Amino acid sequence: MKLFYTWIGICVVILTALLILYFSKKSDYEDLLSDLKILSGKEEDLSSQSVVHDLLNHDLNIAKNEWFNWNKLSKNQSNFWRSYLDESNNIYFNQSNKSSSSINTELTRLISQLLRECEKSNVNFISENNTPSPFLETDQKTSGFSFGFSGYDGFWPSFEKEEANRISVQSKIIKQIVEIFLNSFKHHESPTLYSIKREAAGQIDRKYINDDLITLNTGISLLRSVKFLDSQVFEISFMGKTDNLRSFINQIRAPFSLRSILVNRDGTTSELSEQASFFASKETTSDQNILPIIRNIDSIFIIQLEYITEANVDLFKYLSSYGQNDLERFFSEDYITLK
Repeated sequence: MKLFYTWIGICVVILTALLILYFSKKSDYEDLLSDLKILSGKEEDLSSQSVVHDLLNHDLNIAKNEWFNWNKLSKNQSNFWRSYLDESNNIYFNQSNKSSSSINTELTRLISQLLRECEKSNVNFISENNTPSPFLETDQKTSGFSFGFSGYDGFWPSFEKEEANRISVQSKIIKQIVEIFLNSFKHHESPTLYSIKREAAGQIDRKYINDDLITLNTGISLLRSVKFLDSQVFEISFMGKTDNLRSFINQIRAPFSLRSILVNRDGTTSELSEQASFFASKETTSDQNILPIIRNIDSIFIIQLEYITEANVDLFKYLSSYGQNDLERFFSEDYITLK
């Protein structure tokens, strides 16, 4: 009987120890389970953050590739327009900053020179004003033609220096246009020059330019419409044949750009843009009964030319103007790798 109670006591002690161990381990288990849940939540957060990071990194790589492509395109455009501008021969870049009075003297001499060259080439002038011109320094007054500057025939207003220099640039460009015109005719031909028109160089010039102000043809597409280019547009009107027009066009070189041709013949008018075929002929048309667009007969040609003076195609400079001044540094490491 005594042994029985002894075993009972031992069992109670063992049971009590087991219960104490159970409750202590249960608490540890619950703590571990709580920690596991926390770790599981953090793992989900890390996984979510990793996905977001991957997406952002993917978008960044796309943005960088687009930047590199646009940067390459910008450089190609910049190289093209730098070549097209031909800065070493471009009148705009080679113009020295002169006083208004010196430009007045320069313009007078230039127009006298052009009149003498036209006289040598037997040019006939048909203009609204046929009175003698004081621009001509010789005793023989052949015409009142002033090559787009009739408003300053014996008169010179008080120009600001900047506007006067723009007029000087225009006068040199017109000189090149006249030389192209004269070289478009053979020695035995007698060209007829109707007018040379230009854009106003400024507010004062606009006040006095009168009939020499150019009116751009409806629908004409100018290169400067893309905004990053600046230019001056000129118009020359003369009588000639198809050969003369062809010769004129063949002489046009950058930074000149032919923008439109208007042909007046026998009371009819046809307009050709720079995309048109100027010289369709019976040999090149499929229908032999179709007349050429321009036949080799006397016609009046009104030609509008655009002279490119500036080109701002630096993409980085354009973007930097919006306040992002460290784009080059931000992309420099990858740019060096990909370049």
